[in-house]
Amino acid sequence: MSVDRRLSPDLLDRTGTAALPSPAPSAPTSVRAARPFLPGLEIDEIGGEETKRRPASSLHSVDAIHPHTLIDSVHSVIETTPVEEVYGLFQDSRIAYLPVIDGTGRPLGLCSRGQIGFLLGARYGFALYAKQPISRHLMPRHLVVGEEEPIRDILNQSLGRLGEEFHHDVILVDAGGLFLGSIGVQTLARVQSMLVREQMDDLARQRRELTEGNQILFRSITELRQVQARSRILLENNAAGVALLDTAGRIEALNPTLSGWLAALGNGFEFPSETGPSLADAVEARDRNRLFDALDEAERRGRSALELRLKAGPPPPSNGASPRAEAPVRLLSASLRWIEETGQICASLLDITQERLFLRKSLQKEKETFLDSLAGGIAHELNNKLLPILGFADLLRAADLDEADRIGHAEVIFQSANESAAIVRQLLQFCRPTREEAVPCDLVQLVSEAVAFLQFRIREMQTTVRLELPAHPVPILADPGQIKQIVINLVINAVDAMEKSMKRELRVRIEVGEGGEQCRLRIADTGSGIPPEILTRIFDPFFTTKSQDKGSGLGLSVCQAIAKSHRGELQAENLSGAMGNGALFTLSLPVHAAPEPAPSQALPLPSENGKPVSPIVPLPPAPAPPRRRALVVDDEAFVGGFVGEVLKRRFNCLVERAANGIEAVAKLEEGTYDLVVSDVLMPRMNGVDLFRWVLENRPALTPNFLFVTGHDGGGETGAALSGSGRPVVPKPFTADILSEQVRRLPILQP
Repeated sequence: MSVDRRLSPDLLDRTGTAALPSPAPSAPTSVRAARPFLPGLEIDEIGGEETKRRPASSLHSVDAIHPHTLIDSVHSVIETTPVEEVYGLFQDSRIAYLPVIDGTGRPLGLCSRGQIGFLLGARYGFALYAKQPISRHLMPRHLVVGEEEPIRDILNQSLGRLGEEFHHDVILVDAGGLFLGSIGVQTLARVQSMLVREQMDDLARQRRELTEGNQILFRSITELRQVQARSRILLENNAAGVALLDTAGRIEALNPTLSGWLAALGNGFEFPSETGPSLADAVEARDRNRLFDALDEAERRGRSALELRLKAGPPPPSNGASPRAEAPVRLLSASLRWIEETGQICASLLDITQERLFLRKSLQKEKETFLDSLAGGIAHELNNKLLPILGFADLLRAADLDEADRIGHAEVIFQSANESAAIVRQLLQFCRPTREEAVPCDLVQLVSEAVAFLQFRIREMQTTVRLELPAHPVPILADPGQIKQIVINLVINAVDAMEKSMKRELRVRIEVGEGGEQCRLRIADTGSGIPPEILTRIFDPFFTTKSQDKGSGLGLSVCQAIAKSHRGELQAENLSGAMGNGALFTLSLPVHAAPEPAPSQALPLPSENGKPVSPIVPLPPAPAPPRRRALVVDDEAFVGGFVGEVLKRRFNCLVERAANGIEAVAKLEEGTYDLVVSDVLMPRMNGVDLFRWVLENRPALTPNFLFVTGHDGGGETGAALSGSGRPVVPKPFTADILSEQVRRLPILQP
């Protein structure tokens, strides 16, 4: 009985055996069923007399083909089918082989068209074999494969057969061994051709990739050789010393520059043989711990930087006429970077000995220029401190002083002497050469001292100062003198920039960044700002917008060099919007972990309305009622107190005081005064401007106007004083000198 599920039931007789179909021209019978479409192949569909061609489709991979898609025929015959019926099937179709199955649907073998034709075509063959079951005439060997077998295994088994077996169809069964269909060798040959083409394509692709890879490798090797050659040239001809160090600082490789430096140390530089050469052995003892700390930081953070001093080599030979000079010390700026790939530290050492020498000379030159420009102001400041000493010492000689007056005068003398000594100390500290050694110090203290040192210049320019400093210290590791130099230069530049401004306000602020690792000093003015075309050039050496008598062009470049030597940065920008107009300079410095600030020697900053509070003990009123009212105008409390005391005791005046010209104008508008004694250099409104106001608004008071000043008499201020026609008493002066000038005023003439 046939189990071919695609044959019509009409082909089966009532006994269950396959019956020969009768040819019908109008409905030709196909004994080779159309199989599912196989992508990538051109398949013949055989249906009676009509043959169709299917176009090939692309196939991504032979391995993706399932054996089901290769089935050429699903026809089979039962093992009991007579030979003559099988022969009839062969005659009505073009198939060459028919699978023979048992009653359960499992394949038993193959029968071929040629084999059946040979049997029945022989003499007496039809009589002998026609009624015999087909199972007695199976081919000797057949190939059965499972539907889940890999396509490559099926190809290997089928196309590896020899002889006649090579042309036999392959029987495909399911997992239970039941017959599914047969696959022709032509189909398998086409799949094998596809596989060969794929493999050839893969080989071609691999060859292209290999060729491209070889070309890339060749280019990479060429570039690597070029980089190695350039690196070698750069290292060998680099002015900086370069070394590869291990984490302990031992030198594993170095360039000729560093080798020459170390060789120049001579006998003063000896490497311990058991541990290998170490960079720490070549630096001065005071720098070794700092070097080891920097190596640890480079390993942790990837990079670090510091300055090192190499040991001094042997001194140069003496010519006999002069003693032997000491060997120069080489100062190096070291940059350390961690190399993750090799576990080494690359040390780049730049010789900054000459650069630091130039910086030191430039710094000294800036100090000299600064002192020259401030000489008059310093003299004025000292005169203001000396005047109370001379004046109140003169008053102490009076026999009619009571104990309270004597104590008050002595207190003024004591405090004025201390302030004079503080000014001298500040001058000595400023003029003293810098130590060029970083020590723990407090940035707040340094800024306070620098601003206090410039009080007289700030008052002279009638500038208001807003100090926004933290209440706690801001520790830095720096040379205090160099940091003060930066602050002084920036403050003077800011004050000069506001010379023509209607509003003159200087803002000084210290901020500590998030994490506490960086601090910033910001100094802002209300001037016209920095022209955009020169903003990028202001830190260039010798670049200045001032006249030659006011600037050398080294100030900001020196400040920038100092900032960089302290691992910091100085930046400039223009302000706009809510922050106002003007320029802003920002000095950024690393915060130090362990501050040890030295005790402050700064002048006390103003604590009330920008002026120190006078410690003078109030004196008892004059014995006789005052006959004249005097207005004393001076921003120095002690000077104003001394002048007022002289007018009280020697001229029986009722004295009122003002700290500047603005306060004096307010008092003159409210009351009447007989005489005015005014300082010249004061904030907000100076004495010359006050005199001009009196000349215009209180002309009758003009003849009784007297100037006292510590100004040197030069410049525009000196010319204005000379043109006023009023007497000028130079500071410091005694009570007798002041009294002599006051007696000459018209109001005191008999």
